[in-house]
Amino acid sequence: MFTIASHKLTDFLRRKGRIGARALFVGTGGTVEIWDAELALTADDPALRELAHYRLQEDDKEEDDGHDVRDRRPRSGAARSL
Repeated sequence: MFTIASHKLTDFLRRKGRIGARALFVGTGGTVEIWDAELALTADDPALRELAHYRLQEDDKEEDDGHDVRDRRPRSGAARSL
């Protein structure tokens, strides 16, 4: 599994794929699926549900740490540790 935080989906692709604020990239080999992370929680595949749950928990942890999960940079005004 890999996450690509720096890529942005076009509005068309987000609408067509029903992808909201958080996209989940799932793939092996030459195939990649892009899911809405919250929608993936309702998928029939238990492995996909588990992966989505894990990813959303990790995003929530990073948000709690003051980082923007979309680009992995500290939010402006967030406390920074050196």
